[in-house]
Amino acid sequence: MAGGFFGYRQWFINDFIESLEEAISDKKDSDLSPDTMINLNVGLRLLEITQVYMHRIDWYLSGDDGEEAFDKGLHDDLIKLSEE
Repeated sequence: MAGGFFGYRQWFINDFIESLEEAISDKKDSDLSPDTMINLNVGLRLLEITQVYMHRIDWYLSGDDGEEAFDKGLHDDLIKLSEE
């Protein structure tokens, strides 16, 4: 599947995800409050969900997926993400 509706910019979200994962890992032993760590992790999860949506929407709007494949793929990807 090719996609391209968003000019493949949705993949830049992966860079943000990886950077945030590293930052969270580096900060685990720091003096950050539990609330700040929770908020960083919530932000990470929201970015992961955003990446899934953008990827699936890209394929749908590019004509690579029809409605049924879009709905099923989105559902499957979100379930897979929830299991991580």
